[in-house]
Amino acid sequence: MKKFCSIMLILSLLITVVLSGCAPSNPPPAPSESAQPDASQQDQLDLNFGNQFLTMVTGSTGGSYYPIGIIFSTLWNEHLGSAGLNVSAQASAGGVENLNMLKSGEADLGLAVSDFGYYAYTGTAMFDGKGEFKELRGICGLWPELVHFIVTNSSGINALEDAVGARLSIGGAGSGTAYNTPIIMDVLANAKINTDWKPEYLAFAEASTAMQNGQIDGVNITGGVPTSSVTELMASSVGTKILPFTQEDCDKLNSLGYSQFGLYTIAANTYNNQPEDITTLGYKCELFCTADADEELVYHMTKTLFERIDEIRSSHSALFTIQPETCLNGLADTPLHPGAIRYFEEIGVTIPDNLK
Repeated sequence: MKKFCSIMLILSLLITVVLSGCAPSNPPPAPSESAQPDASQQDQLDLNFGNQFLTMVTGSTGGSYYPIGIIFSTLWNEHLGSAGLNVSAQASAGGVENLNMLKSGEADLGLAVSDFGYYAYTGTAMFDGKGEFKELRGICGLWPELVHFIVTNSSGINALEDAVGARLSIGGAGSGTAYNTPIIMDVLANAKINTDWKPEYLAFAEASTAMQNGQIDGVNITGGVPTSSVTELMASSVGTKILPFTQEDCDKLNSLGYSQFGLYTIAANTYNNQPEDITTLGYKCELFCTADADEELVYHMTKTLFERIDEIRSSHSALFTIQPETCLNGLADTPLHPGAIRYFEEIGVTIPDNLK
């Protein structure tokens, strides 16, 4: 009897094991919606640019070009790096040098005043005698670069006309600021460079230090608002002020063919010791590349920049002015790259005839 019970127990256990092995297992949970890639992420998974190492030239470290170049390159590397893109932002003397570096093949992307791009394209103004740069292409307009003409309170300079005999820093050699400042002084103050005033070709951060040390009387720092060197100067113990410009000043420059200038406002309290709005001159910055840049790559870089612009707005207040619907307004007549045109047409932006 005991033997029979033992046999029955063994059979019962075997049946249980067999049945449990045949029972269907619970299916794995379905992936949540949050685990699914969105459309832009799926686009990235499908992209392959190979190994694209691009150099982006910007400006001096104390201006706005350099920090925003770092912001842009970081954005592109984060969202397109898995597809093989690597963008390196580098400091430079500024827009004029950037355009020369694009022409020579030393850079792939560059920031410059929009009108300067057109001058390079046509071989005019500061590019006269250097040949046309017909391979230059625009990608998009960016923010306005505003003139911050700063002098010390002790200099006795209250208007440009008072700057005769002054030592003025005008940015690094090869910068847009170094090109525009003599024009401003000549047209609006009737003061000739090297004759009526002495230029110092200092990067913005160096100029800020020189001004605080009493080595110069004034400086033109042109950049997006706010610009770090201006912030430093206006907060210093030296005592400084920003000289204003008028619509009449702007009209006079425009009437003589200097169409790059417009009139803008620096809002009150943008900087320390600046309790009121200041009207000043400015011009629009543009992002450039060359005609041989891959169309698919430029398309996705443009798309990524504008689709992700909210991610980087808090990084620099100049970025708050950039909108895809309006960024092509007011650009000089350098053709846009086909990849950029494709993106803007895709979102319903009409391409101005002068940019086709």
